Amino acid sequence: MITENAMVKPSLLKQEDSMDRLTRLIIERDDLVYHVAPDLRAEYMMKIGALENLVWKKRLELSMAKRRLNLIRSYLNREDEPDIAEIEARIEYEYKEMMTELEQRNDTIKALMDYIESECLTQEEAEELRSLYTKLVKKLHPDVNPDATDEDILMFEKAVNAYKTGNLDMIRALFYTMDPDKADTIYVEDLKTKIAEVQ
Repeated sequence: MITENAMVKPSLLKQEDSMDRLTRLIIERDDLVYHVAPDLRAEYMMKIGALENLVWKKRLELSMAKRRLNLIRSYLNREDEPDIAEIEARIEYEYKEMMTELEQRNDTIKALMDYIESECLTQEEAEELRSLYTKLVKKLHPDVNPDATDEDILMFEKAVNAYKTGNLDMIRALFYTMDPDKADTIYVEDLKTKIAEVQ
């Protein structure tokens, strides 16, 4: 005989499975957006983008040289002495937009080089980061936890930013704020030491 409680359990299991699946999808999406995509973009820019940037720069220099030559010829055709300062000012004005784009391209490559050279987490730290982030998503994400308060949503946004930048200390702090009983004494002592150093 099926009792009323037995009928409720399967639907609860389905709901829990759905929430677990949603959590996994959120984590997978965040992994792709915040870690895999930037890594692929950085790798692409370092291998292909840098070459494209060099070609773009050489084309710009060639175009500027041709324009400079045309301006000098126009002076000579009028039988005037070329005014180099005026020619350079005109070229600078005409190519200002393209020079700005070149600077932006260089800044992008420099930022990606900084990203590649930045400190990476060890395998264990990366696993801890992902594990703690998963637990925070389960507790704080408004789609997974419909009862999330405004404070929870704000904390979740902090967790996303910390996960995006690989800030394990911030993820730990947020997690232990949610579950203070789980904070081990080593972490608390480490945190106290860091606070003392900052003060």
